[in-house]
Amino acid sequence: MRIAPTLFAAALLAAVTVGAGLQSAAAPPAAPPLGAFHFTIEVPIAGPPAAVFDDFVGDVSSWWDHHRSPQPVKLEIEPRLGGAFREVFDAAGNGCEHARVTLFDRGKALRLDGPLGLAGNAVQLVSTLEFVPGEPGHTTLRLTCEAAGHVEPGWSQAVEAVWRHFLEEQFKPHYEGGAAGR
Repeated sequence: MRIAPTLFAAALLAAVTVGAGLQSAAAPPAAPPLGAFHFTIEVPIAGPPAAVFDDFVGDVSSWWDHHRSPQPVKLEIEPRLGGAFREVFDAAGNGCEHARVTLFDRGKALRLDGPLGLAGNAVQLVSTLEFVPGEPGHTTLRLTCEAAGHVEPGWSQAVEAVWRHFLEEQFKPHYEGGAAGR
């Protein structure tokens, strides 16, 4: 049996290319970098833990300013165990789930399990918020964030900066600015 010269040349070229460590066009993509990170943020808030907690859940559109849709029709953290942190894009019901509520202890703790802004990556992101009583009528809002999986360089700092933005620049002024009417 005779092998056609072009077929033989192609097979030889493929063998040499693979043997030399070069990837062919059909080679699988490189695996994403694996890693983990952890950080804690504490923010003092003038208000009792139960009231701060209640304001943190439910409709968050007045203070959560990062979303996929330019004008979402709904942005909420459902105030219940198993609830969704969801964004509804339009009246047709298109949207996304940013996280799931895996701990709901009113006035004490809330845990969100989901990728938030890292959606589409193979990363496990768990954000636990504790509403720690302080001086009478005051709360320390403590966020502990842990991530593992596909973690690119710089993600730890970026995620921490975004959480600081939400807690210190958005939620705290939102809550304290409306506290007089509560």
